[in-house]
Amino acid sequence: HKKKCAATLDKKVKQVRREHGRDHFEFFEARMAAGQAHFDAGRFENAERCFLEGRRICMEQREVCDSIMNNSNIAVCCLNLGNTYRILGRHQEALRMHEESLGLHVEIYGPRSQETAKILQCISIDLHVQGKLEQALVKIEEAHDIFKEVGGAETQMFAALLTTKGNCYKAMGRLDDARSMHLESLRIKRMLPG
Repeated sequence: HKKKCAATLDKKVKQVRREHGRDHFEFFEARMAAGQAHFDAGRFENAERCFLEGRRICMEQREVCDSIMNNSNIAVCCLNLGNTYRILGRHQEALRMHEESLGLHVEIYGPRSQETAKILQCISIDLHVQGKLEQALVKIEEAHDIFKEVGGAETQMFAALLTTKGNCYKAMGRLDDARSMHLESLRIKRMLPG
């Protein structure tokens, strides 16, 4: 089903490109939707092409119009590219894209927002898979503090953050701390609806 959805969206991308050209916002939206469908279907190279094209469109628009909406779109493109690169094992590129997304998220939402904390978590994971555990822990602690400060401590995102923190502790050999984080994450997940 997911592969069929991606193929359908690829056809829509071609239609939108014929009707509006490669630099139109509708083409951007179609490319991003197709990229997400490819990502969900496990076609990560196709997803990368879509997200890169979306980023290109936004970057060119940025030269004309430096709006918050455009920066938000660039931030999403960078986040999606970072996640795609991580899955492809291209960890330096993932880190670079997530750091670019973080800069834009801070600019748009401020340094103490759930959106910013989410990107810090992504950076933490990037650092963790590169074996930079101390740096990863610093980023995850910062995200942890933000979530607690802005009231997101009983959410699915916070539970995922605790799992990430637990994984980092485990890799550092801090097994009691890891267990504590994983248990707290599980407690939150169990109390959430659905």
